[in-house]
Amino acid sequence: MRKSPLLFCLSLSTLSLTLTSCTNFFDFGSSEGAGQDSATSSSTTAWINQSTSSETSTSQPASGSGGTSTTTAASSGPALVDSAEYTSLWTYGSDVKLSLSFKTDSHNRSVLYYVSHYGVYSSSTSSGVTTRYFDYYFPADLTLTLNGKTYTIPDVGVREKGNNTRSDFCSSDGSFNGKHLSHLKISFNETFATESASANTSIKSLFSNYAFQTSASQRDARSLFDMNKLDLKYVPRNTSADLASGFSYTGPGCYNQEIYCYNAFSKEGLMSPHANSASLTLDTGTASKTAAYEIVESIDKRFLKRHFSSSDARGDLYKCTWSNKLDMTSANFDSASVTNPGTGDIGIEDNYSGYHPTYDLKTNDSAGASSDFSKMVNLINVVNEAADGQASQSQLEAVLDVQEFLTYSAVDACLGNYDSFRYSYNNYYIYFIPSSGKAIYIPYDYDWSLGTEPSSSSMSSRGAYDETNGSGRSTNSNPIFAATFFKSGSLAYSKSAYQSSYSAAVQKCLDDGILTYGSYTSLVNPLLYISKTEYSSVSSYMSKKTSALKNSL
Repeated sequence: MRKSPLLFCLSLSTLSLTLTSCTNFFDFGSSEGAGQDSATSSSTTAWINQSTSSETSTSQPASGSGGTSTTTAASSGPALVDSAEYTSLWTYGSDVKLSLSFKTDSHNRSVLYYVSHYGVYSSSTSSGVTTRYFDYYFPADLTLTLNGKTYTIPDVGVREKGNNTRSDFCSSDGSFNGKHLSHLKISFNETFATESASANTSIKSLFSNYAFQTSASQRDARSLFDMNKLDLKYVPRNTSADLASGFSYTGPGCYNQEIYCYNAFSKEGLMSPHANSASLTLDTGTASKTAAYEIVESIDKRFLKRHFSSSDARGDLYKCTWSNKLDMTSANFDSASVTNPGTGDIGIEDNYSGYHPTYDLKTNDSAGASSDFSKMVNLINVVNEAADGQASQSQLEAVLDVQEFLTYSAVDACLGNYDSFRYSYNNYYIYFIPSSGKAIYIPYDYDWSLGTEPSSSSMSSRGAYDETNGSGRSTNSNPIFAATFFKSGSLAYSKSAYQSSYSAAVQKCLDDGILTYGSYTSLVNPLLYISKTEYSSVSSYMSKKTSALKNSL
């Protein structure tokens, strides 16, 4: 072990190290660090978490950023404690500046060009797979300045994320070509094993010749504030500037709305990712571009550990979205979805081969197509049977946390996201808690909320018991609503208790000020970097939506 002075910052859950002078700041007693390039700076500090088996049973909610769910955490407490740095990152008004510096390859092509070029849909692959490289990360050096304190992490992984918002915004020479920036995902523990073995000669050459400052094993054990990944979403979005994606957006655009929405779920005691405002600089050496971004906590194993005990954080997590297939299957609990799990609508996404299941298993997936998908299959079957009058109330409640679902649906009804689980059968996570076997919902992608949607959707006029879909022209086809609180349909049990709970949850949201303009501005005013252009449209939406909900209860 190299002998260098270290300053230790010990947390209960992980060994957190702040290093100010160290020959190699990833050498934590491992001989594997020998021979690696060193990276030190007198003006910055490097702060990471080294993975350990230690866990804790206490929780420290992030002040002013939503906090920890009050209804889903196990009685023994969550497995991961929130560090002071984690809490600061998600506190509204914190000054968060991120900078990603990209090197050039042996052909003088910027690595950011690889991120941009391989992150968009491609029609040139010989297999016809347009998403082949969507999961490929490319290296960059990250500098994070949080409230004046600087943290550096070399060799993080960066890729584009999203669906219709992907953009090839960077030219091979590292210049920015005028197209809008894209959503990005940063991986702090990326080993680049898949990318290094790629059959793509350009990608393989990049990694064969790349001068990493860290080893794969060092990166594999690394996290930032106990997070393995971080999502970055550009703002404003859902505007006419997004036309590069081929979609014409006519709404007012998303600025701070999604940050507020995630807080609304958390305020009502539901699991929800943290989000905050930030400034992001992309530096290619040739050019640099700084823009406002929204940072969002990734919904993954680390996220689960912040809300559940160690044992209850080991359940099945599914990401549920529209599939990117020819038939464009939606996550509407269609009974046909249970056919051929592993290769059908329920499975594990493989962008390289072009397989995009609607219900994408994100944990307990090491067996690939042979993984256990039975919990999702059973949930969809029972929900359909309940909606058809063939399953009892107790059968439904054995697989679904109905009260959590009703509260979740109430918050969603207030926020008016036409691209949500209710109106577009899209953008949500389902998690199966091991100790109860029940499914709960986790919100995802709420940037079409609070009046952001195209005017044709008229979300502000829809009441709590609206039974139409996103366009408002067709009946909602997801049987989970018919099985719980929709007023139409006859079941094997009475829905009156569910409807009473749902109505009470909607009223509680209104009483808690979720649709009060003052609540919105109070949360958003301290946020830095992101424009407050949406204030007028949010105010108008909240006023109209409050009336529509009150009149429907």
